[in-house]
Amino acid sequence: MENAVTQQLGGAAHINSGIVSDSIGFLASIFGRFSEQIGRLRHGWRETPSHRNLVFTSAGDRSDFDRNWVGPGQEFDLFVVYYGDDDERFERYRRKARWIIRRKGSKYQNFRHFYHANPEIIGRYRRFFILDDDLVFNGGHAAINRMFAVARRYGLAISGPSFTPDGKVSHDINAHRPGVARAYTNFVEVNAQLFSRSALDRLMYWLTPELVGWGIDFLATWANGLERRDAYAVVHEVRCRNPHDHDRDHRRELDLIPEVDQREAIWEAYARSIGCPVEFERIEYAAVADRRVTQPVLS
Repeated sequence: MENAVTQQLGGAAHINSGIVSDSIGFLASIFGRFSEQIGRLRHGWRETPSHRNLVFTSAGDRSDFDRNWVGPGQEFDLFVVYYGDDDERFERYRRKARWIIRRKGSKYQNFRHFYHANPEIIGRYRRFFILDDDLVFNGGHAAINRMFAVARRYGLAISGPSFTPDGKVSHDINAHRPGVARAYTNFVEVNAQLFSRSALDRLMYWLTPELVGWGIDFLATWANGLERRDAYAVVHEVRCRNPHDHDRDHRRELDLIPEVDQREAIWEAYARSIGCPVEFERIEYAAVADRRVTQPVLS
């Protein structure tokens, strides 16, 4: 990682590591925050975001997100929390991510840690797309760009892509519908949620570190207002494949997380303690036709 540090500090790769270490210690004693910045660089941090959109994922050793989400012209920065143990895999992800750190835990546990530990980084972004690391977007990074553009144009608090039938569709309301651009709903599935900054802040006020995925989609809507009918949407013009469990020849990465078998019970107990519905009926309020195609909107 010393090479990564020296490259980001100006490419002085020939400097002896002992001299670098002494220099860092000396400067840190004078400038205070410099040591913290060097620590971040060692973990793959870069201080200045290049976009106002952030994609976040928590990735293990079996993900290929870096081959689908990243490409020329992407209009977002990518932050990765790597919870695996393979140095080569970490390096592969580091080459594609703007920021990357190592940490164990589930996606939202890791995002919660990032959110509270780095308010100065969070404050630089306006929209946050929190994704499972195994999702495959039709169109790759261009589809992710489109998600951000739609969310911005229509002022969506929470939005997500539609899911294609060749993959896992957990809720009918999220299934892709040809001829539909977007559908306003009261539910966006937890595996692919795009938040405005204010919507994210409302969720994070209530999000507890014990939650492991289950129920967070219900919590997000409740935290931002169950009565709203034009704030949440499934974006059908963006298609995404969520791989079936049987597509894989290994255990799900989620199964490696402690207490994963109790995640439903943990959610139910927490929801009741704060007055949030454990579950509610998924409702589609309105569908907007996709004018780029000629198929009729399916009601």
